[in-house]
Amino acid sequence: MFKLSLKNIWSRKGRLVLTALAVIAGTAFLSGVFVFTDTIKGSFDKLFANAYATTDAYVRSADVIEGEFGEELRANIDAGLLEVVAAVPGVASAQADVSGTAVITNAEGESVGGNGPPQFGAVWNDGAPSPWTLKEGAGPADGTEVVIDVAAADRGNIEIGDPVTITTEEATREFTVVGLALFAGEDGANGATFALFDQATAQEFVLGDPSQIAVVVVAGDGTVSEDELAGAIRAAIGNDEVEVLTGTEITEETQSQAEESLNFLTLFLSIFALIALFVGSFVIYNVFSISAAQRERENALLRAVGASRAQ
Repeated sequence: MFKLSLKNIWSRKGRLVLTALAVIAGTAFLSGVFVFTDTIKGSFDKLFANAYATTDAYVRSADVIEGEFGEELRANIDAGLLEVVAAVPGVASAQADVSGTAVITNAEGESVGGNGPPQFGAVWNDGAPSPWTLKEGAGPADGTEVVIDVAAADRGNIEIGDPVTITTEEATREFTVVGLALFAGEDGANGATFALFDQATAQEFVLGDPSQIAVVVVAGDGTVSEDELAGAIRAAIGNDEVEVLTGTEITEETQSQAEESLNFLTLFLSIFALIALFVGSFVIYNVFSISAAQRERENALLRAVGASRAQ
């Protein structure tokens, strides 16, 4: 019976191939979806862990509303808080940052990035706790100079000394690229583009308000723990409208937000994978139904010569 079964399989190679392809295609698609999305999540987790590796405290506004697509829209804080935070015992370095849209256009008039990943404008900061390090060139010295990330420069064929046009919600201006920067040791931040200005230019050009900043990022001197440093900063500010997070808290929060953003992609691709499995199950069912019908007489003959039901 075993030899006969092998001969039957070999004599109907098409049935074997179709069944195998139906199973393999459906399961490979589904497993590929989970591998792909988990790889992206792992990439973001590593990126943000490296970005906040030297951050011990993170100061921002407690005033936040949820946007149309689930993103958080947070108010800015007074720029004077930078000096207050910097004066707290245990603070080695305090850096102001802003966040807003800044679209980079190269000399040929081509927009760099977009079509999904965000295009950010921010403050150029060097040294801990900043995630930025220069690969080439220098930092911006005034309102005519800008540093961009290496990945954006590669996509836009931009080199140091090239003119670029940058558009924010406030205005459109021309800048000279004076430096190319790495984000957390990488050429870019998973597709996002960054235009980095000196603090005064970023406040005026990106935020549109020289008296405001988005956050204060703090590196401690190692004399106190993250929690103790955050508590001391919170006490020094003395304002419930400003919240202070530890480096661990802001890292976990950012990783969680990235994962939630990717859940839609996972769901979207999983639906197609399940459709493939559903179609594949019909292919398998039809193949075996046809096979059973074709082998009805053959099975009857085998039972007549002594084969059991199990065989």
